[in-house]
Amino acid sequence: MQNDDEDIESRIKLIDSLKTSLRTQPMSFVLRFIELGGLDCLLNFLKGMSYEAANSPIHTSVLGCLKALMNSTVSAGVYFL
Repeated sequence: MQNDDEDIESRIKLIDSLKTSLRTQPMSFVLRFIELGGLDCLLNFLKGMSYEAANSPIHTSVLGCLKALMNSTVSAGVYFL
């Protein structure tokens, strides 16, 4: 059980690091993230979440990534569908 908890904690830290990068890195980083399919990956991850994951800190962290991504692209005048 402890290995599972450690795995979850490391995933949350990784996603939180991505969220920070999407907020603080130059716009070129954000645009490259989008070009390489990062937005699609985040959306697919959310879509495929189990009920348990959707009620966990991982869900909150992924939503934070999307919020950071949307804020940075909107502020830069980049719109995508």
